[in-house]
Amino acid sequence: QLGDDERATAGYQEALAIYSGLIGKQGERDADGANADDVIAVARIHNELGKLRRDWRGSDDAMEHFRTAESMLESLAKQTPTVAGRFELARNYYLQVQRQSRRPRGGRGDRSERGDGDNQGDSNERSERGDQEDRNDRGDRSDRGDRNDREASEEMLYDAAHLVEELRDESPNEPEFQHLLGLVYMQGASLYRRSDPELSEAYWEYAVSILEELDASHRKNPEYAYAVCWALSSGWPGDTNVSEYDWQLYAKRLEQARRRASLLVEAHPNVPQYRALYGMINHRLGSVLGRLDRHDEAVVHYREALGASTALVECFPDEGRRPW
Repeated sequence: QLGDDERATAGYQEALAIYSGLIGKQGERDADGANADDVIAVARIHNELGKLRRDWRGSDDAMEHFRTAESMLESLAKQTPTVAGRFELARNYYLQVQRQSRRPRGGRGDRSERGDGDNQGDSNERSERGDQEDRNDRGDRSDRGDRNDREASEEMLYDAAHLVEELRDESPNEPEFQHLLGLVYMQGASLYRRSDPELSEAYWEYAVSILEELDASHRKNPEYAYAVCWALSSGWPGDTNVSEYDWQLYAKRLEQARRRASLLVEAHPNVPQYRALYGMINHRLGSVLGRLDRHDEAVVHYREALGASTALVECFPDEGRRPW
């Protein structure tokens, strides 16, 4: 959620200091893997610190934390594989791909509202689910740092999907696995949006189906409703040659996302993350309706976005950055 990142960072750093006294050097374990849970906890803290640094400090700082977590978790997977460790490793891969495609909050970027990963290059064609069968034969990942961002992002997304799909097959009723799988395929939709629109759309549809099924079966968890709203609002068609049909389709998705986000804010008025999403959706909807020459409707949604932004600034006067 939006809040005090400096205090959150200090809290995570304090937690790291406590765990360092339990496991000694980062990643060090007894031969029998008795303290694997501590290693996973430290890696999870590094993942959370990476998220904070990615969103605020910048991607270079974030990468240090993500790579530390990746090294610890991959080593653990080879020696003492656990469900929690495999899940956190899949999450780490997903977060690293997000790191490649997100600019720090409050900074300037050249992608406007196109969404994560729109500036990526070309790619080979893949089937909707990817080549799942051959992912076990990929071998060591130590050369990832020598590859370009695109190749590393593709490989990490495939590995994340493979890990979490294995976990889901083992425990089909575990909502965390479904949630992460939906997010991974949403990131895949973003990655291929410009280079392979058909594959991107297939990934998007699959991700939305996963997240909507999850939300329908866990109505009491607002994070799953949030994920659906975010998924429906993703996929900004930022190119100038987008057809009117595409804009109309995106407007319908945004309107559906707006209705759901409105209910989320109504049920949880004190959660700024949800209000920020509601504002972002209205802002995008206003932009799309403007492109469709529906200017009166666009103004309504711009005003809704402004209201959400104003409320966030009032709640967090020290943040001083764009809420979405």
